[in-house]
Amino acid sequence: MAKRFILWSAVAAGLVAVLAAVTGCAVPSFQIFFTNPGDYPVVSILVTPESAEDWGPERLDAAVPADGSVLLPAKFARGAVYDVAIIYNTAPETAEGNFVPLTTKVDTSALQGGYVTLWATLKTDGTSGAGYTYGLPD
Repeated sequence: MAKRFILWSAVAAGLVAVLAAVTGCAVPSFQIFFTNPGDYPVVSILVTPESAEDWGPERLDAAVPADGSVLLPAKFARGAVYDVAIIYNTAPETAEGNFVPLTTKVDTSALQGGYVTLWATLKTDGTSGAGYTYGLPD
């Protein structure tokens, strides 16, 4: 499992290097603007290509409070489908917390601009959901 991820990463890095070396050929990328309209803080966001076997690195620098938002610091390659896990802490007042993941996919094959707005919500009544739109929110 890890070997496949390492091989995929090496191939992707090589492709990025080749594309970047071609004069005038920038690798198209985008950033994710995350909004949390839920009732609990988001403590982790993991974004990884759909084809990867392992979740990628942590994408948050700090927790996103209820009704908060953040621009993730990482840039991602356009034209791919990404698996996304959003982890809520429903008991932030306790030392051990209570972590609840929501997952979704982000398909950037039709993305023209440089941003995707990702949202996820977990309410105290148990309702939840996640999704995305192209571009920044209005």
